[in-house]
Amino acid sequence: MNTKDLTTSSSLIKKSFTIASFALIPVLSIYFLDIAVLIPLYTIIGPFIILLVAPLKILAYSGMYGALTELACGEELTLTRKRFQSNAFAYWPYYFVIIVLPSMLYFIATASGFVKTNINAYFLFAHIQPFLLFLLATALIKTKYLRPSKLAKRKIRFTSSIMATLLGFFIAALLVFYLPYVLPSQEFWIARFLKGFSLYLNAWIYSYYALLILRGYPEILQQFRREKEIYLINPLSGGIFFHLTSIFLRSYPPIFVVIKALTPKSYKFREFNRLPWKKHYYAPNKLVAITCFSANCMDVYQIAREFRKRGSKVVMGGPHVTFFPDEALEYCDSVVCGEAESIWPQIIQDYEHNALQRKYLGSPVENCHDFVYQELLNSPPAVIKSFLETSRGCKFNCHFCAIPSLSQRKLRKQNISQFIELLRKVRTKYKHILLLDNNIYSDPAHTKELLRALKPLRLKWSTQCSIDIAKNTDMLELAKESGCEELLFGFEISEDSFEKQRGGKFALADHYREYARKVKEAGIAIKAHYIFGFESDSFSYLLKLWKFCFTVNPLWTVLSILTPLPGTQFYHEMMKQDRIANLNWSHYGCQTLVFHHPRIPRAVLTKTYPLIYLFFLLTTSKGGYALLFILIMLMIGVI
Repeated sequence: MNTKDLTTSSSLIKKSFTIASFALIPVLSIYFLDIAVLIPLYTIIGPFIILLVAPLKILAYSGMYGALTELACGEELTLTRKRFQSNAFAYWPYYFVIIVLPSMLYFIATASGFVKTNINAYFLFAHIQPFLLFLLATALIKTKYLRPSKLAKRKIRFTSSIMATLLGFFIAALLVFYLPYVLPSQEFWIARFLKGFSLYLNAWIYSYYALLILRGYPEILQQFRREKEIYLINPLSGGIFFHLTSIFLRSYPPIFVVIKALTPKSYKFREFNRLPWKKHYYAPNKLVAITCFSANCMDVYQIAREFRKRGSKVVMGGPHVTFFPDEALEYCDSVVCGEAESIWPQIIQDYEHNALQRKYLGSPVENCHDFVYQELLNSPPAVIKSFLETSRGCKFNCHFCAIPSLSQRKLRKQNISQFIELLRKVRTKYKHILLLDNNIYSDPAHTKELLRALKPLRLKWSTQCSIDIAKNTDMLELAKESGCEELLFGFEISEDSFEKQRGGKFALADHYREYARKVKEAGIAIKAHYIFGFESDSFSYLLKLWKFCFTVNPLWTVLSILTPLPGTQFYHEMMKQDRIANLNWSHYGCQTLVFHHPRIPRAVLTKTYPLIYLFFLLTTSKGGYALLFILIMLMIGVI
């Protein structure tokens, strides 16, 4: 950010509105915490709920305002969960002392009779809150930036337009506060909306204050403008359900770990992990690395094109561009076909010499884990935890899966002693880990050796696995003893499906119930994945699939629509038979039927899929039951 962008009140308003937009999720969280208090407020547990929720609200406000301060000065470009948590625990005393404590003291003073007044503390707080927010912004900026930089406090220039803006904010805050009191009682929905809007308005006012203060410190804004900088981008997944879940359930991309491990230390990074894209993210003279899947490739292409317009270099990788590199090269400078470990250092070298090649072939190499092992070993536990992989590839060759093509049917295994060394460092901070293997049971001998090595570490772990692990009772018991808590199984079909005739993994379908029971008896939770849309499927089969899902009763149920993803055998089959009905890649998120099916009307399934997905999730899994209960409670609270 540049101080030239903050010279007028209108520019401050526009910039602060952009910053405040990042506070939407924290605002919603605080809003629902308020609702959670209302449900049991007049019951015997009401005071206990308030005592529980009050600290959570203080942490939520502290995390939000601390993160907004970082956005205002350009230290961060996005509001991430990591920074939110860090600010919450670092700056909650500031929020408590400046915002909460004055109200508490006033309430105690009036309740005890020490101060005699008819003014309610809640009403008084509403009138002085804008001023308290200014004090909070001043305190956080002083602590976060002025003291470390040894900068003296400077006067703030209040022009007439700025004073008018501040007055406008103050009047708006009072209007939002008083309107619910003059509305008819039946208009409670408007009152609820105004309550939520007041939270957002406070975030906007705070952002305006922070910018107003920081524009007097150009050296602070300048220190976060980096020359050698790489933008790592993992865009939102395609489709509304995955779009929403990827916002709220956001895992750290392993490719970020790989690139950061293989990049010289002179580079700095900005990370954009599944975020709604904003124009102010674009910047000139950056190296932009974007991972691309079929379902989000149109968004990726747009992002790449805008970065190139501004003079940045864009490198794309991921499954989609691996199979369609020429398509991607219309929008970017370079494409990585395959895996990045073996060729990323070459890309950096070519970039520094302004000699990027159009295509880089990252063939699957046997020692793929060795490229990043030493760097990971020297990294903090939080980084290592995001790239825990004991093997890459799968023993099965499912016709709908792209893993066989991406891995070229090779199964690569990490040296177990090296992997255990990484875990020893991880367990100093974490007790629960996720292994990224495509199928941890692809090589039973390797799995057995791994489980024995995991056992002494006393870590809890989960991963993806094929259901045939349940054939071996001893292996299941060893998995549980080694700390296995949950396994994701790709059931895909039920025992009633004619797809069993395909063989391979589907040949196990007659034993799915038995194997699922053995897994649960071993004390391991199941996450079940199913696919609807195979050649023999119909809507009548959907009921049979639901009954089967209900019998398995996993922790979570996920239902996808069969999709001919690029690189899969199924894609080539459908292209050869001229059955592809839709080549709009944004529909390739396994939520839309994109090929002509002999028994399933495309339009009907596409429109009903969201309801089918939710029905399977909420009625066949333990996690779904819990979500259904929470939704009911929230609805009661809103009413």
